[in-house]
Amino acid sequence: VLSLLPMILSLPSLFPFAYLGLVLPVDIRSTQWIFVLFTAFSLALGVWLGCQGPKRTFALGLIIGTFSLFGSFILNAMMRA
Repeated sequence: VLSLLPMILSLPSLFPFAYLGLVLPVDIRSTQWIFVLFTAFSLALGVWLGCQGPKRTFALGLIIGTFSLFGSFILNAMMRA
């Protein structure tokens, strides 16, 4: 159960990491730190863009929301398979 904690914390980055897994031979179970790193990078980018202006923050929110939505689709497909 404790090994699932990093994956639960980083589910918004499931779609970009799955796309990265198509390009590079990366095993999801052995490299959970990349999930957490990508989520932390997204959060830091969001804070930085929040200081730049509301339009950029809204655009980043749409991009991250789209990634989260597609990540939910991928997770649903993996659970049903």
